[in-house]
Amino acid sequence: MQTIQKGKVTKYFYDRGFGFITNENQEEIIFRTQSCTNENINLGSPVTFIMGLSRDHIGKSEAFNITRAYLSKDGQFVVNRPSDHIHQGVVSKLEDIVKLISCEERSFFVQQIDFPEYIGQSTCVKVNDDDNIVYAKRNGRMGYTKFVRDRQPEDTNSISIILKKTQDFYTIITAFYGKNAEVEPWDERANNNSINFWKNHALLFDSEPIDMSSVTTMCPW
Repeated sequence: MQTIQKGKVTKYFYDRGFGFITNENQEEIIFRTQSCTNENINLGSPVTFIMGLSRDHIGKSEAFNITRAYLSKDGQFVVNRPSDHIHQGVVSKLEDIVKLISCEERSFFVQQIDFPEYIGQSTCVKVNDDDNIVYAKRNGRMGYTKFVRDRQPEDTNSISIILKKTQDFYTIITAFYGKNAEVEPWDERANNNSINFWKNHALLFDSEPIDMSSVTTMCPW
């Protein structure tokens, strides 16, 4: 298994499609634009990467699978995973959000960040007996999620982010507008708090990709 390294983009020749990363050992490694896994990599960006043999220079090293990283308040690298569940609109705020977080060597944690003003809209809303409730499986999920039809997103002053430590950096599991929600009742980590939360909350229907053949009005949990 190849070790993921950390570094910083110290030279970037955009018009020529390549640049250099300086790693933690102060070694300078060439990279090519096509090896970047996301588009927001710029001069000065912290990144993670895998070291490999250069395709053009025999015996030389080259950086591959280059991923943009963000630095936490306590200096930890935080990166997006390839199949992240970061909600639309939050990506542009990740750098500012991560700066406010102290990871404190925790292996897995949820952080809710509150702002003094509304910053977005939450698709997780409180519901009542008059709402049109259905249940369906979200793409890539094992169990049923509670949804509400015919409701609009609600203004929120919060962003929630879930981080997991991987090697010596942190991976973003998800990030979304709104206050932290309990895990869904079908999740193996669910407890009484999960049941109570999802009795009174639901996601907006069509806010997430779902398996339409799974839609039901019967509560499955």
